[in-house]
Amino acid sequence: MPIKRRAPNSSAVILEFGKIDPKRAAAFTSFAADLNSALKQKKKSLAVVVPTPTIENASYSAGGYDLRSLGAAVDVIEIPLSNDLTSVGNGEAERLLTWATAQTNRYKIRLLTSTLSADRVNGVFNRVPTNSTLKAFGSATLKTDLTKITAGSNVEVALNGKVSALDYDSSAFTPRFNYTDEANAAHTVFLVTSETLSRHFALAQKFNLGGVAVRELYNPGNPPGMINALVQYKLKNNAIAASNVALNYTVNNSKGVVAQATGVAGKPFVWKAGEPGQYTIGVKIAGIGDVPLGSVEVIVPQATPTPTPRPTSRPVAIAPAQPQPTTAPGQPTNTPKPAPVIGGGGAWGAFELGGQTIHGGIPGIGAMRKSGMTWVKVQLNSMGEDAGPAINNAHAQGFKILISMVEKGAPATDPGYQQSVANFFAGVAAKGADAIEVWNEPNLVTDWPSGQTTGSSYVGMLSKSYAAIKAANGSTIVISAAPSPTGFYGGCGAGCDDKPWLEQFVAADGLKYTDCLGIHYNEGIVSPKSIGTDPRDNHYTRYYATMINTYASIIKTSRPLCFTELGYLTGEGYSPPLAQAAPQFGWAGNTTVAQHAQWLKEAAELSKANSNIRLMIVFNVDLTHYGADPRAGYAIIRPGGACPACDTLASVMGSR
Repeated sequence: MPIKRRAPNSSAVILEFGKIDPKRAAAFTSFAADLNSALKQKKKSLAVVVPTPTIENASYSAGGYDLRSLGAAVDVIEIPLSNDLTSVGNGEAERLLTWATAQTNRYKIRLLTSTLSADRVNGVFNRVPTNSTLKAFGSATLKTDLTKITAGSNVEVALNGKVSALDYDSSAFTPRFNYTDEANAAHTVFLVTSETLSRHFALAQKFNLGGVAVRELYNPGNPPGMINALVQYKLKNNAIAASNVALNYTVNNSKGVVAQATGVAGKPFVWKAGEPGQYTIGVKIAGIGDVPLGSVEVIVPQATPTPTPRPTSRPVAIAPAQPQPTTAPGQPTNTPKPAPVIGGGGAWGAFELGGQTIHGGIPGIGAMRKSGMTWVKVQLNSMGEDAGPAINNAHAQGFKILISMVEKGAPATDPGYQQSVANFFAGVAAKGADAIEVWNEPNLVTDWPSGQTTGSSYVGMLSKSYAAIKAANGSTIVISAAPSPTGFYGGCGAGCDDKPWLEQFVAADGLKYTDCLGIHYNEGIVSPKSIGTDPRDNHYTRYYATMINTYASIIKTSRPLCFTELGYLTGEGYSPPLAQAAPQFGWAGNTTVAQHAQWLKEAAELSKANSNIRLMIVFNVDLTHYGADPRAGYAIIRPGGACPACDTLASVMGSR
């Protein structure tokens, strides 16, 4: 079926069929002529969009669109420029328009272009919003261990994306960059700017065409200046300004800007640390509206003199080593011991708040402090990652740190592999981790071997890890892996619903090997104070209160609950809407940023008032991916840098 769309002035109909069999060319022209005649009676005009002509048999062809006869049948023919934007500067676009203007009246031709950037991968061009392509740069990451920074030492900051080059393409008249995606495919992205459009409009002026048309002119992801370029064309001005896109790094302290420099894509920015104090190092893409790519906080400490040893007349008391568990899973044992009490207040210690960050550099440190958070969670993706810098950075900033790790596709039920995991976590504990969550959502086939996702199979990994962690650092809190809250599997099969998984975990004596029971809650679309109001159904995972009650009843409150992920999803501020970007998350399509902030506040209030809840890690602070897995929609730092939830959480935690 054709696509009929109204032009902005509603005086024209634009007809876009796509490709047509050349054998149907005469029939299509006849149809277009009849349609145009009917529209004239309604005082409307007709424009037809043809596919970009290509060379066939040493000449251009528009397939089933005969420009000679079609020009006599309709009012306007829109000819799109090639998605290969280099055609503008290498002469290909001019050769195309020379041919087209020889086929039909040039005043009937309208040059069709787009504000969308062009992403070339495997020789194929796709048009995508500019702001979406820039996500490939990632965000600012501190590469230097905070504890090793001193006045005059080098501090390295880099982007954690995979962009390897940023330059200018003189044929496309665009900035361009290269990156490699997760599937190891090489991309070249041509960033359409106001200069690019001006070059396209200049072609229309050179060939004295009847006009231009611009797709996606009002797309919120456009760089600035697009509309002005069109205005200048209408004024017959040749408004072409060079697009000088660059990575700009800026170092600030309380007094203002300390240093500025232009960075090189794929290489770290190096700053020689100044006098003692706190600094912020930020990076942005300049030249297309100054797009921020995050910042990191750096503390340059005061030099501390080495103390002179002083004699003492009293012996130093050395605490005896803590005994380690020796009972294997499934063997009889005493009643599970209470979790360690850390701090005052509540049956299990004072309630504390934290947030999961994009990496160990803690770029959202300001928002976390404002919210009253004292914990940071960092999740590693393999045993090959070093948790040391993240632990040191968190402690240098005055935060406790929770480390989690999961390896996708791993043989997680193999005893030898489980011992490797235990040894890895022992090393993390030895480096000073305040808490370790042993694995992540082991009831899902994405994180645990399919068909083996039982609570009892996980106890083998947890028991080995608990013993190794406590031997390495007795003060490290061990948190059992939170299962994913779900009723998807209808019990246990390839994967396992969280309720039967937890029942199996308890039956296998899993509680003996944890100080706090991990719990996740991330699918709410109503206030945490509500029950029975979810429009989907009343499954217990829909509501904050029923999640807690279900878990507490299974473990009989013999362990505290630690929310290692608690969050609400909203797509507000991102494009496209959730239903398009991530259809499987469309259930959160109506949640607003205001509700996101209010519900996090209410969840913190309820958790703080519940003596059986030890910790609440907000998922998340600053994750940036918005697509099939829209993690950025959970973040408290919203597009543009605002953080409404910081204020609401602060009112609960008393950080104001």
